[in-house]
Amino acid sequence: PSQECAPRAMLTALASSCSIAPTPPRTLPPITGNACALGYDFGTSGVRCAIVDASGEIVANPPGYSWGVAGERAQEASDWEEALFSQLAALPADARARVSRIAVSGTSGSMLLVDGDGAPAASRGSPRMYDFSVSKQAVGDSGEAALALLRRCTPEGHPVRSATSALAKLLAYHFESPLAGSERLAHQADYVASRLTGGAIASDWHNALKLGFDVRALRYPEWLTGGEIGEIARGRLPRVVRPGEPIGPVSDKLVAKYGLASGCLVVGGTTDSIAAFLAAGADSVGDAVTSLGSTVAIKRLSLDAGHVAVFRSSAALATHMAKATAASRAV
Repeated sequence: PSQECAPRAMLTALASSCSIAPTPPRTLPPITGNACALGYDFGTSGVRCAIVDASGEIVANPPGYSWGVAGERAQEASDWEEALFSQLAALPADARARVSRIAVSGTSGSMLLVDGDGAPAASRGSPRMYDFSVSKQAVGDSGEAALALLRRCTPEGHPVRSATSALAKLLAYHFESPLAGSERLAHQADYVASRLTGGAIASDWHNALKLGFDVRALRYPEWLTGGEIGEIARGRLPRVVRPGEPIGPVSDKLVAKYGLASGCLVVGGTTDSIAAFLAAGADSVGDAVTSLGSTVAIKRLSLDAGHVAVFRSSAALATHMAKATAASRAV
């Protein structure tokens, strides 16, 4: 898996947490014939989408949806839905009719709480974006309480100890006001995907990393499902699927409204910076990608999470449009 450039302590924590689980086989074959895939990239500055065919060629890519400067760090779930469906409507009808799979990439760590029906939890305010810091922005001392719990109960140097991790945000919500029985966590990409299926929230390996999902063992670790953190988080974490594997079918209502292919599936997506990594064509151990947009992210392909990143000269820059294309090609 690709790995964010990070201090050695963080990488060592990931490397030593457990042995590597065998990669499960894919259940979906590649798209063939006239079928196409649609990829969305929900980025810092806005949203782009692209349809690609079975050969990877771009079939359609409408002008993007911009959050505007003020909207980059202050978004509502309704903004995500508006962007999702306005981009879908902007695609040519003949191209939409060929779409049999849809994947979504979102900004890493952006999350919200949803109720049992998948709607945003009414009392929790706006989503907490990728750069929301519980140490600076959470209500009262809820952020410090969350970070203290993480220091007590998580491996030294683990990414969830960051004040911007999805798990820190979930715990801060709880210390602000105890989580209700129906409240669940959803990352940005998870929520957007659920608006297409109308079903339960599900996540992917990459978005769930900052929630504590173990990408080596391919499961939530015991310190997250048990102990002090488990008492808070248990039952509130999304199901996690492999990127490109099925989350669920697009609802019949949306298939009919937008003229999508019958049986169109929503599949696991990724984060925006990993989509950039894929878009740049990195495919060999040691390849690295710098994604230079409103924010900067660096990824490196490595078989050893214990090594600090050393970049090859083939490192590349990836664009917002390319990330949407990569999301669709990944399925």
